[in-house]
Amino acid sequence: VVVGRRTRRSEYSAVYCDNVGSAQTVADFLYKSGCKRPALIGGSPEATVVKERAAGFVGRIEQHYGFQPITRMAGTNGYETAVQAVSELLTLPMLPDGFFCTSDLIAVATSDTISEKAPDLRPMIVGYGGTLLSRLKAYQFPTVQVPVKEKAVTATSHLIDIIEGKDSGPKEITFPCDLLPYPRD
Repeated sequence: VVVGRRTRRSEYSAVYCDNVGSAQTVADFLYKSGCKRPALIGGSPEATVVKERAAGFVGRIEQHYGFQPITRMAGTNGYETAVQAVSELLTLPMLPDGFFCTSDLIAVATSDTISEKAPDLRPMIVGYGGTLLSRLKAYQFPTVQVPVKEKAVTATSHLIDIIEGKDSGPKEITFPCDLLPYPRD
C-alpha cells in the first residue's frame, strides 16, 4: 500500500489526498480574496503530488482569470531552493499578490524572502500540509490540511485486510483536504 501519492503499479493500493481538488480550492480562495496576479511556487517538478497540485491550481486560475499563473519550481521541497525561486519572482516588473506554495516549508521560505527583499509587498500566501509551520506566530498563513493520521489508519487497515484475505486486491483511496484559513480557532 503506497501512502501519500498515486502509484503507477496496478498491483499496489494507494492512499492519498485529492491534490487536484484541494489546489483548485486554493485558486478559488485567492480569486475570492481579490488576488490579481497569482503565482505558484512548487517543489520538485518531477514529484507526482507537485504535478497534481500544479495542474489543479493552474487549470482553475485559467478558468477564473483567462491566463496562467506565474509558476516557478524550486527543484526540491527545500527552504533554500524555494528562496531562490521566490527571489526570481521578485525581479518581475509586476509582482505577484498571491502565492500558492506546494508545501508549508515553501510558504515559510516565501514569507521570509518577501519580508527580506520586498518588505512593502503584502501578498496572500497559502501553504500545503497543515503542519506546525503554518501555525507559528511569525507566519500564520492559510494552508491545506492533509489528514495524515486518517491516511495512515486507512492504509494500515487496508493492508491488514489484504493480508487476512478480507480484501481481494488493490484500490485507490482518496481523501479530501480542507483549506484552513487563518486565524484558526
